[in-house]
Amino acid sequence: MAESDCTCTICGSQFAPRARKANLYCGLPCYRVAQRQGDYKRGSSIKHDCTECGKEFEGRSKAKKRNGETADKIFCSRECYDNHRAKIIKHERTSCCIECGKAYIKHFSGSGRYCSMECRTANKRAKPKHCVNCGCWFTAMKAIRRKTRIDFITTNGPKTCSNKCLSEWASRNPERKESISKAFTGDKHPNWQGGPQLHHRGARGAGWQRARRSALKRDKHTCQDCGMTEAEHIKTTGKGLEVHHKRPFWQYGGDNAKANALSNLLSLCKSCHQKADWAYRKANPMQMGLTIN
Repeated sequence: MAESDCTCTICGSQFAPRARKANLYCGLPCYRVAQRQGDYKRGSSIKHDCTECGKEFEGRSKAKKRNGETADKIFCSRECYDNHRAKIIKHERTSCCIECGKAYIKHFSGSGRYCSMECRTANKRAKPKHCVNCGCWFTAMKAIRRKTRIDFITTNGPKTCSNKCLSEWASRNPERKESISKAFTGDKHPNWQGGPQLHHRGARGAGWQRARRSALKRDKHTCQDCGMTEAEHIKTTGKGLEVHHKRPFWQYGGDNAKANALSNLLSLCKSCHQKADWAYRKANPMQMGLTIN
């Protein structure tokens, strides 16, 4: 027997060592016996602590993540890995019912807001609450019109008990005023006409002032809709009557002569002018950039 021979750990026979092998077994039969006995150790001899059970084991290396980094978790067996993964899934699926506050395991197909159908129904049902303006208890109702009847159902939307309280609350609420102002600013306003590039207040061409005076003189300085005189308008609003373009000025594509023609002008008060503009826009949906030849 040569000094360099190795001894098989299973049968005790001597065998010549082989390169890149552990040289613990003389052949494949002894190797299989070692596997069945549980004495076989694969891989390195570095010791690790199992992330799930805490047991120390050796013979494995930490796996690689998809980004190439070494994983920070390692398990001694598939069973420990499955148990650890089950705990993570249970934690991710644990939610709190917004109605009763009970913790529950949500289903992947559900919204994850209620623990049961009873809680969902109870949450959708309107509850009595305080009016933010007068402080009284109320339950809001909503009317649904059917073909043959009107059904009334409760709703959680309104914050006030009546429209009167809503108006009073809105008039004293600066935050609501600011939010409403932002909601109707610029192109969000129903009277939007395309901005400065298409509509300039007072920019009606070189002959506009002369055309305006002619329209007021023709209409005898009186609103052609409600009959208000210019003196009454000055007393009410602090300025004279307005002159309305029956077809919007900007639709003429810069042809001031046609836009400011006397047949296209009408003397109106401020209120009637706004109504006339809105009625035209309602009957003719605005198309920015459209011009009339």
